[in-house]
Amino acid sequence: MLRPENWLLFLVFFSVGVMGLTVSAILFLWNRERSLVSNLLATLLATLALVLISNALYQSNFYLVYPSLWRSMAWTSFCIGPLAFLYVRSVLEQSFTLRRTDPLFFLPAVLYFLHRLPFDLMDREAKLQVVTRAMKDVNLVLSEPEGFLPTGLAAVLRLLVGISFLIAQVVLLTRWRRRVLGEGSGIGNNRDLFRWLVMLTLVLSSSYVVIMVETFIQLWSGYAMGLIIASTIAFTILFIAIYLLARPVILYGMSGWLQESTAIEVLPSEEVVAPPKGKKISSLTLAQGLAYKKKVETHFNTLMPFREGGYTIADLARETDIPVYQLSAFIHQEYGRHFSDFINDARFEYLNGRMRHDPRFFQYSLEALARDAGFNSRTSFINAVKKRTGKTPSEYFVPPEAT
Repeated sequence: MLRPENWLLFLVFFSVGVMGLTVSAILFLWNRERSLVSNLLATLLATLALVLISNALYQSNFYLVYPSLWRSMAWTSFCIGPLAFLYVRSVLEQSFTLRRTDPLFFLPAVLYFLHRLPFDLMDREAKLQVVTRAMKDVNLVLSEPEGFLPTGLAAVLRLLVGISFLIAQVVLLTRWRRRVLGEGSGIGNNRDLFRWLVMLTLVLSSSYVVIMVETFIQLWSGYAMGLIIASTIAFTILFIAIYLLARPVILYGMSGWLQESTAIEVLPSEEVVAPPKGKKISSLTLAQGLAYKKKVETHFNTLMPFREGGYTIADLARETDIPVYQLSAFIHQEYGRHFSDFINDARFEYLNGRMRHDPRFFQYSLEALARDAGFNSRTSFINAVKKRTGKTPSEYFVPPEAT
């Protein structure tokens, strides 16, 4: 099925595409808290991977064997710009749901579906003729004459959609720069996350500039640029995947209450207003965050549910009557933690309290103490203590006379 002269390029591009899909799947499976920003980033990565795999298959005879799949994934290229913009906006605005109008951003992808209808309605032999001509004349791959849109317009529209959303993304980052990085407002994790958003935008912008130049060269000169376009997409996928591996903290989202224009200090005696029930909101205000903080910490202090093995964010959401996606956003903003770290902090502090006040504390084995605090395994117990103290449990939990 592969063309002998192109097998190496096919293998490279296809492998990077599969890697992108794998990382995306891991993000979806790992995201038990249903975090919007993680889901958007995973979807963006999957979209880029599908575009790359589709381009890689042009280096083989795949579409000659399965002509009905010709351009079947091309609609995904119209989703890259909107997904990147929604991801950046959701991180900055600390959103946990999309706005009602956000699906409109994907109307160009729907338009492309309609553009494909003339081809989809052909019989197999007619489709095979279209694919065969395109495989012999690479300019037809880009100009897409088999749809109802004028020749070449789909490629230009694809670029206009992507570039428009990237411009909106740059404007958004510019507006939020002072709020995130300004004097007195910087939180270390937020600064790192903002820099990631800037670098992602720069990489995507560079890719679109390269693809724009390549597209117009191919449309007007007929010179094949598909390999350079595929290389550009592959680089973007590798950049995102490597950055995620090096800095997984970017999945946690922004900390603090950045959507508030000014810092507000609320005294314990002040009344905290809970979020209105039944009203759909996309992010939490400071007042709503304070209401959730009071509810969660009261629940933890009185019932200590974290002592249950395998305690999940879904359990906490059910017990506090807070939707999971809002609870996840609250924990990220208020504590700058993923739920697993948040729950292990509570378990660690519980053991610290027992060590200070329970005279029989040191009579128990470390395994018994771990189970009592809610740790499921010895390994998770050791890792949690070491992460917070730099010491193993046997080094940290020692009688005063032993030190």
